[in-house]
Amino acid sequence: MTGHFSDLLRFWARRRPDALAVRFAEREYTWAGLDRATDELAAGLHRAGLRPGDVLGVLMTNRIQFVEALHAAFRVGAVVELLNIRFTPGEMEHPVRDAGARMVVTEPALVPLLSRVRATMPDLTVLTTEPVEGATPLDDLRLAGERPPERRTDPEETALLAYTSGTTGVPKGAMLPHRAIIANATVRAVADALTWQDRVLIIIPMAFTGGTSSYLRESVTTGAPAIVQGTFDPPRVLELLERERITVCSAVPVVWEGVLALPGLADADLSALRAGIGAGAPMPLEVIRAWQRLGVGMRQGYGQTEFAGGYATLLYEDEAADHVGSVGRVVMHHEMRIVDAEDADVPVGEAGQVLLRGPSVMTGYWGRPEATAETLADGWLHTGDIGRLDDDGFLTLVDRAKDMLISGGLNVYPAEIETVLAGRPGLEECAVVGVPHPRWGEVPMLVVPDLSRVDVAELGAHVSTVLADYRRPKWIVGTGAPLPRTLGGKLLKREIRASFPEVPPEAVPLSRPRSATP
Repeated sequence: MTGHFSDLLRFWARRRPDALAVRFAEREYTWAGLDRATDELAAGLHRAGLRPGDVLGVLMTNRIQFVEALHAAFRVGAVVELLNIRFTPGEMEHPVRDAGARMVVTEPALVPLLSRVRATMPDLTVLTTEPVEGATPLDDLRLAGERPPERRTDPEETALLAYTSGTTGVPKGAMLPHRAIIANATVRAVADALTWQDRVLIIIPMAFTGGTSSYLRESVTTGAPAIVQGTFDPPRVLELLERERITVCSAVPVVWEGVLALPGLADADLSALRAGIGAGAPMPLEVIRAWQRLGVGMRQGYGQTEFAGGYATLLYEDEAADHVGSVGRVVMHHEMRIVDAEDADVPVGEAGQVLLRGPSVMTGYWGRPEATAETLADGWLHTGDIGRLDDDGFLTLVDRAKDMLISGGLNVYPAEIETVLAGRPGLEECAVVGVPHPRWGEVPMLVVPDLSRVDVAELGAHVSTVLADYRRPKWIVGTGAPLPRTLGGKLLKREIRASFPEVPPEAVPLSRPRSATP
């Protein structure tokens, strides 16, 4: 499986020139119009110095300019780096510097997030959706009627650079080539019969890998129009599903649960909606069944950023009842193994690390050959997740070797939080673990040996300035004893998590409740 998104856009512009390609609020493009706008912006970016292989950072909420910048970068042959809109200025510095981004496209409200990195990268060009002091308006780059230099596309070109991390606390840029995302899109389209006749609703933030990869998979690959929005508000989602005659939508389970609870759901016409995907977190069986009673197939899956930001397994609605707790079987044209510490296959039913192989796997980590070699050893993606297979090939996840937790569908890496907080008074030894939360699924909790040594009010004020709201520990608790460690000195996170299956009564609130948007 090969391909390039610049070529796909050109194909749909010729095959269905007058059909709707994308709509956001009052702005929309046909496929021909989007192709033409892509050429004009790509020509301007090229004139401004962007070249094949350069990195263009995109720091935006869901809006039409995100789509424009994405396609224009692909046409030039540049790499799109997805920048987290929830980061603080300090958190933003590493991914921009590490990638060596040449330009960043953003919006006025998010420009302050670049303050730290602009101070250390004076040559960084900042482009904005609307005029703002110290930046170049994106519209000034558009060259009416022009095209960038013609070139031959390569499916192995990196399309997306998505920063993620595991136990080290240092984010790594996963290089997702065009062929990987298209391969993942193709197997999904074949299995779920996705075509240009569908209508796709994109509400997951495109600043996160899941949002952009969903748009590329479900719309650009298939030719289906994308309705791009920036809301997780259940009443608004229901309105869009009904008014836009949406057929396919991916959303975190809390959104699907919220829509189910709406009093107006019974009167809504959702006859067009045929497939919903619960993304980023487990979907309760009762939610799947409730949607089935409404005639909507509700599916869930398991995936990773390194797996084209897409699904490695899928559990369909007719399989859920017989495989409660499972995340499904591996998608077609891909392989999955469960192995022990020596990478030897374990018997069916035994737990081990999940390994994946196939065309959806990333190229590697940006500028980190050793981490790439370790993660892609022997041609298999070592996910760091622990799971077991049953006799029918259904995967059940039992632990996360990398300690990552998922809060409202967003990945939270405890090691990153620990790195930021380490060394503060009372935090010379600390650990971050996930605890259940009724709305977000999981949230971080900070564990320390001696809570009396921590100024909780001061720490709470500090975390609000250095960590995005979904990454801030919501509680802090003291154990009254040193944290458990291995003989080698590493924290025994599994033992710490086992000690706190839920928020204990003695835990102290550390940060204010986050906003309603994950």
